Amino acid sequence: MNDREKQILKILRRNPLIQQNEIADILQISRSRVAAHIMDLMRKGLIKGKGYILTEQDYCVVVGAINMDIRGMADIRYPQAASHPGSVHCSAGGVGRNIAANS
Repeated sequence: MNDREKQILKILRRNPLIQQNEIADILQISRSRVAAHIMDLMRKGLIKGKGYILTEQDYCVVVGAINMDIRGMADIRYPQAASHPGSVHCSAGGVGRNIAANS
């Protein structure tokens, strides 16, 4: 979803019965551009129909331990206590994260 679509959704959440020309005035774009964005939002399933009935976003709450594993590796073997180029890899883990990812 692009920034303009996010702006339109925010306006529609505040006033689901607003007219397209009012949205166009607020965003300073043409009414036909608003109509095109609304059609895109309908195709994406974010707007269900006229009167701009919006799809509620799904969410869940997971209670459990999560952690972030951070591993740094030098590109080649260097003496200790020195600063050298390398890479850092981060990965999420833990029971809570695994439950959330697999639900």
